[in-house]
Amino acid sequence: MIKKIKPHYLVRKKPHIQTKANWPNYVFFSVFFLIVGLSTTYYLLDGGKYAKIYAQLMDLQNLNYEQNNENLKIKLEIDKNDISMQKLSEQNKELNEENNKLKEEVLFYEKMIGKRRK
Repeated sequence: MIKKIKPHYLVRKKPHIQTKANWPNYVFFSVFFLIVGLSTTYYLLDGGKYAKIYAQLMDLQNLNYEQNNENLKIKLEIDKNDISMQKLSEQNKELNEENNKLKEEVLFYEKMIGKRRK
C-alpha cells in the first residue's frame, strides 16, 4: 500500500482578492461608537455640570490659598508690632525708673542746699 503524499504549499495556489473595501465600514463604526460614547458621557454627567462645579472648586481653593497667605502676612505684622510694643514698654519702664531716681536725687540735693529762688 502506497500512501499518496499531498504537496504542501506555504501560500495558496489561488490569490484571495477582496472586491469590497472594508475600511469605510471600520471608519463609520468607529465614528458611530465615538459619538454614542460621548453623548452617553455627556448625558450621565449632566451636560458638563460637574466640570463647572470642579472649576468653581478650583477657583475657591486658589482664593483660599491667597487669603491664607494674606492672613499669614497680617499675623506676622501683628507679631512684629507686638514685639516692638513690648520692647518699647520695657524701655519706658526703665526710663521711668531712671526718672524717679533722678527726681529723688534732685529732691535730696534741694533739701541739702535749699530751694533756689528764680
